[in-house]
Amino acid sequence: MVVFAATTHAQSDVKRLIQAVKQTYLQVQDYTVDLTVTVDITQLRIPEMKLRMYYKQPNNVHFEAERKNSFAMLPRQGLAFNPVELFNSAYDAVIQGQDTVGSVTCTKLVLLARSDTLRLQRLVLLVDPKLNVIRRMRMTPSQGKTAVVTFDYALVDKRYPLPSRAVFRFNAPRGRSESKHPGNRRFRLPTSGSVTIVYSKYRVNKGIPDSVFEKE
Repeated sequence: MVVFAATTHAQSDVKRLIQAVKQTYLQVQDYTVDLTVTVDITQLRIPEMKLRMYYKQPNNVHFEAERKNSFAMLPRQGLAFNPVELFNSAYDAVIQGQDTVGSVTCTKLVLLARSDTLRLQRLVLLVDPKLNVIRRMRMTPSQGKTAVVTFDYALVDKRYPLPSRAVFRFNAPRGRSESKHPGNRRFRLPTSGSVTIVYSKYRVNKGIPDSVFEKE
């Protein structure tokens, strides 16, 4: 009975935490934001990029840039991070204590895939219990790859906690770093690197027509 009660209590804690995070992200129905993107990847030279991003719930994203296709390598959905999509029946969730991001003590929430066919098998989310936002996310896709994204936040319009800065860091096994160019020449894929995004000039919940997301 004691074990059952403890398990039930743990499950209720997980549900409350997930619901609080959902409410935080769902209060933002749409926004536009300017992005400055810096890429630091071994063997690649990519100039700093400046983009404008349009986002609308649940998962509509559109980019505008001076140089066409300049953002082809960027984690498109990651730039408009919305963890609500992760909290579905495809994952089991459990709280595993606490961890810190900078000076912020966070709740450690682990998501485990219920099927081995999912690309992301394990995610570790560090949740800020005051703002109810994700401060850090560690992803473990298949084949030994890892990716970590760390977020800083700003309170936009004195109400909406939205990313002010995000740093993506990734690495992959060296044995899988070779690929084939469309011209049939082989080249080495980067095994590690980082992408830093600075967000500025948010316009939140002003309304964005669906036609914006139909553009190529």
